[in-house]
Amino acid sequence: MLVPLSWLKQYVEIDLPPRQIAHLLTMAGVEVADYQDIGGHLDDNKFIVGEIVKIEPHPNADRIKLPVVDIGAETTVQVVCGAPNIREGQKIAFAKLGAKVFNTRTEKVEQLREANIRGVKSQGMICSVKELGIGDDHEGIMELDNSTEIGLPLSSVVSDVVFDIDVTPNRADCLSVLGIARELAALTGKTVAEPDLSFSTTDKLTKNIISIDVRDPDLCLRYTASIIEGVKIKESPQWLQDILVKSGQRPINNVVDITNYVMLELNQPLHAFDIDSINDHSIIVRKAISKEKLTTLDGEQRELEPPMLVIADTSGAIGLAGIMGGSNSEVSDKTNTILLEAANFEPINTRRTSSNLRLSTAASYRFERTLSPDLAEIGLRRATALIKQIAGGEVYDEIVDIRSKTSKAHNIPFERTRLNQVLGASIKYQDAIKVLESLGFVSDNAMDDDINLIDTIEPSPSSRSETTYFTPPYWRTEIEIQEDLIEEVARITGYEAIPTTMISTPIPHHRPRGMWHFKENIKDKISALGLVEIITYNVNSEQELVDTYSWDLKNPPLSLANPMTSDQRFLRPSLVANMLKTMSMNKKLSREEPLRLFELGRIFIPNLTTDDFNLPIEKESLIAGFCGNRNIRNWSSKPTQMGFYDAKGVLNTLLTEFGLDVEFQEKSDPLYLEGRAANVIYKKQTIGDIGELNTSVLNKFDLEENLISIFRVDIRQLHGLIGIRDRIYKKFSKYPESSRDLALIVDKDLPVFQIEAVFKKHKYVKDIFPFDIYTDDSLGSNKKSVAFQVVFQSVKDTLTAEQIDRCMEDVLNKLQRSIKVEMRQA
Repeated sequence: MLVPLSWLKQYVEIDLPPRQIAHLLTMAGVEVADYQDIGGHLDDNKFIVGEIVKIEPHPNADRIKLPVVDIGAETTVQVVCGAPNIREGQKIAFAKLGAKVFNTRTEKVEQLREANIRGVKSQGMICSVKELGIGDDHEGIMELDNSTEIGLPLSSVVSDVVFDIDVTPNRADCLSVLGIARELAALTGKTVAEPDLSFSTTDKLTKNIISIDVRDPDLCLRYTASIIEGVKIKESPQWLQDILVKSGQRPINNVVDITNYVMLELNQPLHAFDIDSINDHSIIVRKAISKEKLTTLDGEQRELEPPMLVIADTSGAIGLAGIMGGSNSEVSDKTNTILLEAANFEPINTRRTSSNLRLSTAASYRFERTLSPDLAEIGLRRATALIKQIAGGEVYDEIVDIRSKTSKAHNIPFERTRLNQVLGASIKYQDAIKVLESLGFVSDNAMDDDINLIDTIEPSPSSRSETTYFTPPYWRTEIEIQEDLIEEVARITGYEAIPTTMISTPIPHHRPRGMWHFKENIKDKISALGLVEIITYNVNSEQELVDTYSWDLKNPPLSLANPMTSDQRFLRPSLVANMLKTMSMNKKLSREEPLRLFELGRIFIPNLTTDDFNLPIEKESLIAGFCGNRNIRNWSSKPTQMGFYDAKGVLNTLLTEFGLDVEFQEKSDPLYLEGRAANVIYKKQTIGDIGELNTSVLNKFDLEENLISIFRVDIRQLHGLIGIRDRIYKKFSKYPESSRDLALIVDKDLPVFQIEAVFKKHKYVKDIFPFDIYTDDSLGSNKKSVAFQVVFQSVKDTLTAEQIDRCMEDVLNKLQRSIKVEMRQA
């Protein structure tokens, strides 16, 4: 919000430099983001106030005039000027020769020299605001108020400081110049001069001319209106235009400018209707009819839906309540009588209407932040008085005032002991009371009618004499509890005045969060393996869960009572659906890029126990998905899709980082392709699964042309296993390895890891790798041949061929006894 210093000085005496004003406001919680010094750079000897006393035509040009300017001290000069808005008797900004002005042609600041323009010498310049460097307007010269004294330094007339204030959402009162003035008055110990609200009226009554029907009092808390007859619509006086421009508003005409002026001054939005355009002189405040059309003042036709609130007459909507008026009732040059509206509209509905129509205005911005209904009448009277003063006309007697309900002023207790207890500092109680009174709070030692149940059960240690009750001023709608009052005392007294002290108790010891650190460690390690993390919502639709075989008919997922969308209302019992949705979306955006994604999130399993709360079982789960070609497409290699073994390699590497040597046991699951899925087993416990997803599942997510592999791990179970496993140091062997290949004939349904487990028990077997599987009828019924490479190594010496032969013989004997395998001969 832009606030000119000259405007603030109309309400409070200020003798501080701008920098100190900005510091005071910012430290009190009203942040001044920046401030701009306007006109301070103007040389008092070169820029002065002048008056055009005569205008003569240029002998050699039709569009150029020769005004004669009185610059004071009985001195007149002639200049050449092409501005369209010059006239005799006009007070203007005059630059003498030698002044530094902005040249609009070269876009540079240059020194003004005597110029000969088509045979006539110009002894100076009548300046626009752009040439003075105080604005962007170059359509005409800058006009000064007619009461301005000739010969004064221009800086004394036009110089000002404009503060750019960032207002927090809870401080709606600071969206007004008067609100900032009240802050400064409290901070500097000065008093605030309230605006004049008085005006004279005629014998005509407002209620005899206009009828007002508020049909939705819950959305329109108060509606006030006045009628001014015989107004003259024209340009606003210069002082009003100047102050609006400095405040970031565009002057339109005197009536509209006054409504904007009062909104900025008091924080009450207003709107003026041409009363002759209101059908049957009837105002109806109602909800919009479905598909109702309204063309707003910005020229846009808008389609409305209930519960959007409109101002209407008997023929239809003429304004969007609290946001913008309609073009069918706007004030024009022909307007003679206006209906001036000041109302209070419900903030939530105003916000929703503004968002749905994508129409945010200065008025809606204020109503959204909860204005007091008491402000409506004050704003109406202030604007009515200014319109009568500036635009003329007669004001009808007895303004219309319809109020749905009168809010009762609530007393808030302010206790001496509570003050120092909250702030942790000793502040004099009487000083605190004076601070609150300087902010407009009214003290009342009579207790509120409401009974404080807490004090009834456990009386406060403070006595009645140490408690003062305060009623907040009407402009402070956010003040509700005693702590709000204490905060006001703290910020006006100054947070820097509160002494810094050590805390009264020792800092508690750090409590390690094992699970949190473990999850972060997993994310770091899996990211280092080339996977990208995704984060998805905790909810799915019923169809998504059914499509991924995550819907248990005997134990269905939990449904949210108040979901964000009606279809996404079930807490996810699995991460698969969200992984596939993410992959589908990314595949549509980039079909060639390989996808390696993971998510570590929470799943929710319904609790079948009969306890009172029946809360779901929440598990931390890890899922990783692989889709697309193994390598980025290039000329030297053919594209190969990632599959089961790509996922297995990443999972093996990840778990090896934690020292886990897991086994994979084939499983049958409708989620996966038959024969392409396995359980992940560690110490006979299943900690997850891995596999290539079934084509029928991929079809449901528009991924039918892709091969997708995933693995899932129960993180809490994994964390527990890592916590109990024994860490044993194994010495590195300095002796060479030896390897042997062998092929074994086994049953087709025998898991390979069972064979590996027997080999690994031998002290000389370092590792074993399966590298081929062969099936043929010649092997026997329901048999397969699995080829292994076995790596041998000793930590004591180099193994001989005889030692390795004996080792192979021992292991094969154990295999034949336990698993019934036979050696395949070449």
